[in-house]
Amino acid sequence: MSQTSKKLHQQIDRSKFYIVLLNLLRIALIGVIIIFTMLHYVVKPLHIKGNSMYPAIESGDTGITSIINVSMGDIKRFDIVTVYSPNEDRNLTKRIIGLPNETIEYKNDSLYINGEYVSEDFLDQDYVSTQTNDGKTYFTKDFGPIKLKEDEYFICGDNRIISVDSRILGPFKEEDILSIYFYKIY
Repeated sequence: MSQTSKKLHQQIDRSKFYIVLLNLLRIALIGVIIIFTMLHYVVKPLHIKGNSMYPAIESGDTGITSIINVSMGDIKRFDIVTVYSPNEDRNLTKRIIGLPNETIEYKNDSLYINGEYVSEDFLDQDYVSTQTNDGKTYFTKDFGPIKLKEDEYFICGDNRIISVDSRILGPFKEEDILSIYFYKIY
């Protein structure tokens, strides 16, 4: 093989290398853009600290939540949401109990919305009974009635005895809701 032919093959090999390198960089850039978009507009990874949602969600659980459903206004009673609490200066994961324009009240461990009893089937009754087995303690202390405004939500942790939520912090506005649902991964 002549010297010119070797140089030509080297240039071709170098060109192929640069083409492959550019393709890999393009794929990496597209991947970063997709991941960035997903994490800022579609889903949010979440690591739980604390037991205010126990036993449904435990401290140390890791999962993802939906950002896009919040922007679509898909918030329903008993959905699990992540909200930003300026009072606590952190994000809280709780359950939606009250919706805008409703009146919320607890009497004798029972939820009343606009004066009507509403069952909280999501609560683990075995766990509730272990926390209130003295016959005098309520799992959810009486409060209310609280009238929510047009853009307010009332949230509570499932572990009512230790949860810091709307009973202490007050209602949250829709703009405070960062994500909805919690899909446990680990």
